[in-house]
Amino acid sequence: MHKEIKSMTSRDLQASERREQILNAARQLFVQEGYHAASMRAINKKVGMSDALTYHYFPEGKLEIFNTIIREGHEQRIQDINNFVKSLKSDLSLRDGLLLVGQKVSEIFLSNDEITQLVIREKNLLEPEQYKFLTNITQQLIDSMIGFLSNEPIKSQIREMDLRLAIMQFIYNFTTISIFGKEFVVDGYDGYIEKIVDFTVKLWSK
Repeated sequence: MHKEIKSMTSRDLQASERREQILNAARQLFVQEGYHAASMRAINKKVGMSDALTYHYFPEGKLEIFNTIIREGHEQRIQDINNFVKSLKSDLSLRDGLLLVGQKVSEIFLSNDEITQLVIREKNLLEPEQYKFLTNITQQLIDSMIGFLSNEPIKSQIREMDLRLAIMQFIYNFTTISIFGKEFVVDGYDGYIEKIVDFTVKLWSK
């Protein structure tokens, strides 16, 4: 009985590893060559598997692989944001809170820059569900920041304004650079984050 359980666990692990190999190989090819130029044959060759084995894990072929890459990338981002929200304490100063948010937004998008590239380049392939993931990611960030900014004494330091719109503009600064790359920042990325935060503090403060 115990041997059977151990054997099944080993097979499950092997299957999971093979699945990840397929996804990683396909993601690299999609980024390098584009979705339409990257064939299933090229994916199979890169990962060293037969056509039959690849289709065993992804019966619907290349589009299913693409959708899985995007979906799992978004799910990882949402998990990262959920973990981050717990660290956004009400006793932080306005500057420290904004600095944390700026760093986290950059980290989330830059750590998944291949996903970002695919979303932009192959947006016509995205399903409605995948657009919802993008909306959820942004919404969670906005809601967490509104919660932080609504706490005293932070709330008393901020002038009256449309918080949701202001936060969206703040986040956009970091997602834009995350999309186009750090090389567009002349003074270094860490310095860029601090400049945006300091500018925002001055803009939002009474």
